Amino acid sequence: MDNMKAGWALPQEDEFALMNLGAPSPYLRLMFPNHSVPFTDTLASDRFEPEHLQAWRDHLKWFIQALTYKTRKQLLLKSPPHTGRLRILREMYPKAKFIHIVRDPRKLYPSTMKLWNSLDEHQSLQSKTDQARLQTFVLESLRTMYQAFERDRSEVPDNLIVDIRYEEFIARPVEMLSEIYEHLELGDRDAMQALWMSKRDQEHGYQTNKLELSSEQEAMILEHWDQYARRYGYLDS
Repeated sequence: MDNMKAGWALPQEDEFALMNLGAPSPYLRLMFPNHSVPFTDTLASDRFEPEHLQAWRDHLKWFIQALTYKTRKQLLLKSPPHTGRLRILREMYPKAKFIHIVRDPRKLYPSTMKLWNSLDEHQSLQSKTDQARLQTFVLESLRTMYQAFERDRSEVPDNLIVDIRYEEFIARPVEMLSEIYEHLELGDRDAMQALWMSKRDQEHGYQTNKLELSSEQEAMILEHWDQYARRYGYLDS
């Protein structure tokens, strides 16, 4: 996916695992992308239907317990939908720490569209994805998640959350990881340096996909994601 390796032993969004376990998730749109997207209420902590919230919490708890039993390690979860679930995650795991990553919306939008189109092409049960429907889902999802995130963020102690820009991270990954470790007090940074540098060297020369935007598309993105773009300083870049 996106010129990066994928496999059972490599990192992946835990949202797919939760979906496969039976948790309510909008990722189920993958089966029938041209139908109404299910469980969009689960994209924000204040929108969960009561029955969906209990089911989602139960599945997440089982999943985390199973992984912890298997690995005996502190877990690092990575799923965009968790952005809007900050309050629920903190209620379940008060000592959890969060790494919040933002990206230029003019890069984020076409990348997300490409991701879903690729998944739909290979895994959906419908032959062609309705692009207008997908576009609405992508645009509305980010706005929904960030309305909840910005509201709930104020209740998170500073030492439990760190904000980074994607562009800065890929420019100097080892230094950024060191800063994240220091801010969140994740352990001995020096002991991790060799591993980080090895991974950086393995990915040397990696190029992201070149995704072009028309002026009309760029204007649409900045209109729908105006608050996100302004909040994270992407309107002038």
